Amino acid sequence: MLTFLLMPAMALTVAVPTSTTATLGPLLAKKNDACVKEATNSGALVPGNGTVEAYTNLTGPLIVAAKSGVTPVGYQRAYSKSIGAAVQIASYLTYFIINNPAYDTRQCAERCDANKDCKAFNVYFARDPKYEPNENSGCDDLTPITNVKCALFSDKLVRKDATNKEQSDGPAGTGFVRVAVGSSAYNKLANSNSNSNSNTITITRPGNTNQIATFTQTRDLKDKAILAQDNSYLGYRTFADHETALQGCAQACVDASSSGCITFDSYVLLKNGRSEGNQCALYSKSQKDNTATNAGYQAGNDRYTIQESVVYELA
Repeated sequence: MLTFLLMPAMALTVAVPTSTTATLGPLLAKKNDACVKEATNSGALVPGNGTVEAYTNLTGPLIVAAKSGVTPVGYQRAYSKSIGAAVQIASYLTYFIINNPAYDTRQCAERCDANKDCKAFNVYFARDPKYEPNENSGCDDLTPITNVKCALFSDKLVRKDATNKEQSDGPAGTGFVRVAVGSSAYNKLANSNSNSNSNTITITRPGNTNQIATFTQTRDLKDKAILAQDNSYLGYRTFADHETALQGCAQACVDASSSGCITFDSYVLLKNGRSEGNQCALYSKSQKDNTATNAGYQAGNDRYTIQESVVYELA
């Protein structure tokens, strides 16, 4: 079972007040001789009196701090949720506790970049026990601490994945209750290198190794795609691999240069919240801001939506 991942550039950290001695209710502090080994602790603030209600207060300091989280270079925010973190879905890789009290998206991004399989991460504040029950048999101390946790995943995350809200270490009403608050998920941009600030793609023109086509990112449309108002649309391509989609889009546009392709819109198409791969729409004319009106569509019982829409244009 996954230890409660209650899940997180430029300064990419959000400062959170460090832990102080909280005024804990009498049921929370029952330390005895069995309470020896303390759990790993980020040192983040324990809100209010440390109860579950204090953690899940929508106007509390943890949830407020999380809302100010900064998106790391090379990533796009998938969702932000006050309560609930990503579950142990099939794409779960691992998790770690951030070693400082800040809501540090940069640390998460660095860990994700260092893992060749990582495509997304989820960061959050976790209400954890000061003394881990599995390592302190017989310990009745229910004092909480706040950890900042980051879980890594091998596929894109969407809001519907964030259903891991609460877990209890013992029978209902008796054990320590873990909760996840201030949860945000970030997906790695296709073909991105978050250690680089480059927003350009270069392609060698077919048949002439001396000619290079350079595409520059002109817009980040996020959850909208272009819906051209003229006859400039040249068709689309589908790429299953998120990592190579942008390069593939640029190559497709170069290959269609005889049709006048000069710009493309690459985005992730979601079917009922699950990725269907990257779509790449090609155009023979630059597209104005008012053409970004495609927010998805309904097909029978299926809902199609858009994420990570970015526009590149031939320089």
